[in-house]
Parts: sequence; structure tokens; C-alpha cells
Amino acid sequence: MPSSQLVAADAAQAVMGAVGKNFVSLAVMISTFGTLNGSMMTGPRVFFAMAEDRLFFRKLAEVHPRYGTPATCIVLAAALGVAFVSVRKFAELSDQFVIGIWPF
Repeated sequence: MPSSQLVAADAAQAVMGAVGKNFVSLAVMISTFGTLNGSMMTGPRVFFAMAEDRLFFRKLAEVHPRYGTPATCIVLAAALGVAFVSVRKFAELSDQFVIGIWPF
């Protein structure tokens, strides 16, 4: 495991061959994009709910007039994401994410 970059795929290849490796790689990719989608949908809404409860900047409680989405919150979440990815390495980001999400 320490020398493997893709532990799950390598284990599947050892047990099931190339088909197993491709299947596990595809399953991990789908799971990753599903999790990313969930995070992108819920993160900005936390900012929105906090702003509605007057616990965060009031401007973030506004919704887009046409789409009915918290557009300002989505832009803020995207900007924070870009900033975090720009100044941190993947291991640091994953450690901080786990520490931040674990209590909840």
C-alpha cells in the first residue's frame, strides 16, 4: 500500500484482473463526482441559511431573481474553493476537510 498511488484499483487488479481494476476505477470516479456534486449543492446553502438567520453577511441572504438560487453564496463558495486550492496541497486540504466535517 505505501508504494501504490491507487490502492483500491491495484487491489482489484490483483483479485479480478484488468476488468476489476477498470470497474473499481470507474466506481471511485463516479463516487468522487457524486460527493463533489453534493458538496457544491449544500455548501453555499449553509452560507445562505446563516445569512437568513443574521449570523453572516446580510447580502448573502438574497436569491437570484430569475433562478431563485443563492447566487452570491455560490460565487463566494467558488472563490473560497479556488483560494484554498491555490494555497494548500491536496493532503492539507483533505486533512482539514476531515477535521472540519468529522464533528458533524
